[in-house]
Amino acid sequence: MSDMRAVSQRMGPRDLLVAVSQKFPLPGKNLAAVSRVVDAHLGRLHRRGQIADSYAGPAHDRGTGRALAPTDPGGDVLVVRVEVIAADVNPGLQAGIAALRSGLRAAVAALPDQFGPEQAAQLLATVGGDAMSVSWANRTEVRIRDGLFP
Repeated sequence: MSDMRAVSQRMGPRDLLVAVSQKFPLPGKNLAAVSRVVDAHLGRLHRRGQIADSYAGPAHDRGTGRALAPTDPGGDVLVVRVEVIAADVNPGLQAGIAALRSGLRAAVAALPDQFGPEQAAQLLATVGGDAMSVSWANRTEVRIRDGLFP
C-alpha cells in the first residue's frame, strides 16, 4: 500500500499512521468510473499533504488477490482506504473519515447519472459505518514493516 520508507520519514517520533478503510456496495453502478473519480480526488489530497496514501477501487478476490471486475460476483463493492499521519488515533480517524466522505462526495458530483439525490445521501450517510475498519502503527512499527529499523 504505502511507500513505508517515505511515510516513516514524514512521521515524527510520536506520530501514528492511521489507516481507515471501508467497503461500499454499489450494485449497478459504473464501479470503474466511481473508482477513478474517488482515486483522483484522494490523489489531490495526497499531493497537498493532507493524507499519506490512499486506494480506491474494486474489492479483491480473497483467493487470487486479483481485482474483481464490476461484472464479477462481488465486483460491485468499492473499497476505499486512506492513510493519515496524526498525533493520535482520534484526529487520524477524523481526518480519514473526512477524506473518505470528500472522495465519495466528489464521485456523486462528477457522476450525476450514477447517483440520484436519495442514493447520494444514503451513500454519504454510510461513511464511518459498520463496514469501516481502522488500524494504526507508530513510527517504529512502520519502519519495522519496511525493514528500516536497525
